[in-house]
Amino acid sequence: MSAKINFFLIVKDHLGTLSDVSGRRLKIDIFTFYGVPFLFGVLFSIKGGGVKPEVLSMLVNFGAIFTALLLSVLMLVYEQQNKLEERNAVAGSVSFFNEKKKLLEQLYSNISYSVVVSMLLVMFSLFYVLIDSFSIELDFKFLSFDGVELNSGNWVCNYLIAPFLIFITVNLILTILMVVKRTYSLLTMKI
Repeated sequence: MSAKINFFLIVKDHLGTLSDVSGRRLKIDIFTFYGVPFLFGVLFSIKGGGVKPEVLSMLVNFGAIFTALLLSVLMLVYEQQNKLEERNAVAGSVSFFNEKKKLLEQLYSNISYSVVVSMLLVMFSLFYVLIDSFSIELDFKFLSFDGVELNSGNWVCNYLIAPFLIFITVNLILTILMVVKRTYSLLTMKI
């Protein structure tokens, strides 16, 4: 993958924020942000049935709107860090400077990660629509479960892409909640 579009550093930095003050990874955070969405995806996969077109439309809107909003918030966080460093340089000491700076750096990672996940949500919703419509045209029988025949596109959509969409959506919602909580903590300094 080209270094210009490689977003794995963002994911790595985001994962680094799922830790305690000493930097030790917290299993409960990993479970909350990845285990819970995975369970939702598995449950959706067991249920099957795919994603309705109106839900796909809602997911695309959700992803697109949050991408734009989060990019704006990212710029605000950048400005706040610059102001914090300027105030600290002028005043010599800003209360909770190190805590605020660390929290702002973590917010960078979390917001950037949320932007990437929002874009993935839009991209995989598009894949779902394209694969589903392509499979209808082919009408190629691929697999049969309990007498219900599925064509290859339906199987890919219902049992791979749809659960992944659920995983991404739940992960994004949880990450946005964390961003809101961290922003609140930053503003009120209730760290």
